[in-house]
Amino acid sequence: MLRSLGTLARMCRVVNAEMSLSRFRAGRDASHKAVRIQVTRVLQHNATKRLRVSLIGDFESGKSTLVGVLTRGCLDDGAGLARMQVCRHRHELENGCTSSVSEHTIAVAADGHFRCTELPTCNFGDNDEDTETEKPRKQQESFITLSDLAGHKKYLKSTASGLAGQFPDYAMLVVDAVRGVRDMTREHLKIATALNVAIFVVVTKTDLVTDERIQQCLVEVADLLKAFCPCQRLLLAPTNMDTLQDDPLKLSTVPVFQISNVDGIGLDVLQAYLAMLEPERLWATKAKTPAEFQVTQAYDIEDAGTTVTGLVHAGTLCVGEQMLLGPDADGQFCEVAVESIEVQHKAAQSLSAGETGAVLIRFLATAPPLHRLRKGTMLVHPSVRPMATRQFDAELHFLPDARAFRENFEAVIHTGQVRQMAKIVRLTSSSPTKLQPATTMCRFEFMYWPEYIRPDLPLVLREGKTQAVGRVVRAVPIFHKEQQVTRVPSC
Repeated sequence: MLRSLGTLARMCRVVNAEMSLSRFRAGRDASHKAVRIQVTRVLQHNATKRLRVSLIGDFESGKSTLVGVLTRGCLDDGAGLARMQVCRHRHELENGCTSSVSEHTIAVAADGHFRCTELPTCNFGDNDEDTETEKPRKQQESFITLSDLAGHKKYLKSTASGLAGQFPDYAMLVVDAVRGVRDMTREHLKIATALNVAIFVVVTKTDLVTDERIQQCLVEVADLLKAFCPCQRLLLAPTNMDTLQDDPLKLSTVPVFQISNVDGIGLDVLQAYLAMLEPERLWATKAKTPAEFQVTQAYDIEDAGTTVTGLVHAGTLCVGEQMLLGPDADGQFCEVAVESIEVQHKAAQSLSAGETGAVLIRFLATAPPLHRLRKGTMLVHPSVRPMATRQFDAELHFLPDARAFRENFEAVIHTGQVRQMAKIVRLTSSSPTKLQPATTMCRFEFMYWPEYIRPDLPLVLREGKTQAVGRVVRAVPIFHKEQQVTRVPSC
């Protein structure tokens, strides 16, 4: 065993990794022993730009296939090969319909080259020199995170939650050249434009249709964008990036790309455009504020503990810090410690604002049941002194086809990762002006449990189809007689 541990230690030194004892077991014989060793390699953060792009559009338009082609670097075979690389559930593979939000990251080098692999590689060589697979990692300057959103109308709640909670810089509207613009294409574009997310369009499956059908589809796209983005200028089928870079009005231009995931036509232009984009959200300005991490999923891993995944909304989350996790059904926060962090399948020492990752936590107080770690739960630095809220004020812009609202009206609220039914307890409308459309100030009350929300979070109100969008103005905190942070009583 000692010789094996020595060999493992030498391998760790070669790849600049660390090893630690995870479990030790003694056998029936005194000479029999077994150990479990955990090997971690710390990821070096060297990216200067982080871009978030959400893919929207009708189902079967090729969103998941496009994500698979861009992130894996291989073309589709026309039978779902690329889509199989990114689907999360078995039923998504069987029926080809995405039902949940999934994120996939591309590393882009300084020369615009896409490093199309998400799986880590290790070199157990005889020297400390980098292999060819490790060289692009040191040269990369940016990360592009693609959020694959659901397109079917029965999963509209997942799409609305993704647009409100993933904080995209851009929305990629994917249109099937065969079927053209559909009802859910309009619905998704309506939400994205109302949230002031920048749009660009990708027309897929151009290998299956004639040139006449492509031109007809482009006319449909142009009419759609003129209806929802009247102030934007369309740039149909750019052939190279010089067309966009030399455009003095590129900030108000909506490019429309034509691609084929099977033949690869137009993919090089789309990749160059993605590499050229600059983030719309200034995450660096939030890096020095107290850390806030929004939980999207929670897992109970054997021999490890509770792991939560999500996005850092503000500040920098570091290994070893003590944080507050909550709120629970009573509006309480409990103390936890950050044991380890993983980014892109590799260990890291910190997570900064705008980054997604997985965090292993250890409860310092009585651990709540895992099913209570729902979407919307937050990891917050104690200096924030977080307070749960039942009621909050929001400024809403009602969409043109929205039904009339009144007090006691109930609808689903999407803000951040929070998704819960809420009731209107008070509303005040303002008259429209030439410069400002009509807005409504509403006081909402969550119907089931308190949440932790912050002002200026984007908000989507859904009752059936989307009815209104806006932002959170003020959260009304809940005050408890007992202490907000729960602790284990001393013995």
